[in-house]
Amino acid sequence: MQTAATVTRALERVAATTARRQRLRVEWHEGFGQGLHAAYAAVGGEEWVPAALLIRVLATPGPHRKRVAVVYRDESPCAVVPLREAGRFWEPLLQGVIPEINAFPCVSHQEEVLASLNLNIGCWASLEPPSGNRNLRWAEPKPCYELNVHQDPEPYWRSRNLWKTIVQARNRTSAFELVVDDAGACSWGIEQWRDRFYTGANDQVSSKWNDRISVANWALANGWRMHSWHLRDRERDRWVAGVTGFVHDGRLSFGTLFRDPEYDWHGVGHRCFHEVFLWARSQGLKTVSLGADWEYKRRWAPPVGTQWDFVVSPLPVHAWNAVVKLKDRALSAGRRG
Repeated sequence: MQTAATVTRALERVAATTARRQRLRVEWHEGFGQGLHAAYAAVGGEEWVPAALLIRVLATPGPHRKRVAVVYRDESPCAVVPLREAGRFWEPLLQGVIPEINAFPCVSHQEEVLASLNLNIGCWASLEPPSGNRNLRWAEPKPCYELNVHQDPEPYWRSRNLWKTIVQARNRTSAFELVVDDAGACSWGIEQWRDRFYTGANDQVSSKWNDRISVANWALANGWRMHSWHLRDRERDRWVAGVTGFVHDGRLSFGTLFRDPEYDWHGVGHRCFHEVFLWARSQGLKTVSLGADWEYKRRWAPPVGTQWDFVVSPLPVHAWNAVVKLKDRALSAGRRG
């Protein structure tokens, strides 16, 4: 994987130097210096994510390089694009860290901006669909599960044979303490999520977990969009499950989810999920979104809308990655044989 990533980076440099004249000019930064504040304000960055939070994430230690591109059209900034290196891909920095926000602040066409970077960029669960501009190599739509909480959600849960499970979980977890908006609990849940799903080979997971903790600490301390619900077994003095969520434009989007498998009989995951929906309804929010992927989400919310996975990549890099993919498939087939 390291060799493939090294070749990808070299081909990206070649693509950048040989690219035909572009309408957009790109300026690269290794951090968020003073010179970026004016550009960030010009593209609506503060409405996307406060600059103080972005600076914190860029400075958060991790195994992967982080960079910021300022993209100009006619010498006026049209986008600020924070990125993280994850194996052969670059990814929007807050993708998978803060759920269901745009990939970056932009007053131009998102895909045109991405193509101008001449990098191998993977966008996963993007809110904006790709339109087929230059360098788009692959795209796949995914249904997003979302429930209207202006209405009583119980009829939907009954229709999915979930209501009995929810009642049972609430009864079995009645002795557990519900803790809301606790930074320590958030760190515990994110670290447990990392330990369960990061095997050492998953660059995408390994690149995100520490940034999730950094965002949780800052957001809770500054009252910015984030909330959390965790259950604690007081008798054994241990956390047993939790959910984080972010509120934007009347929608609550699920973030990091974790439950201790030792407590599956109690239904601790179901209890936490139910608490999120109850809170959203009590706050007068419009909807609760569980995001895309994973069929179990259909029990909690119907498929509403679409998110997109897509890759924007220069042709030399795309060709190299196709070769690597074919090689990986051949090796896997050989091991199975």
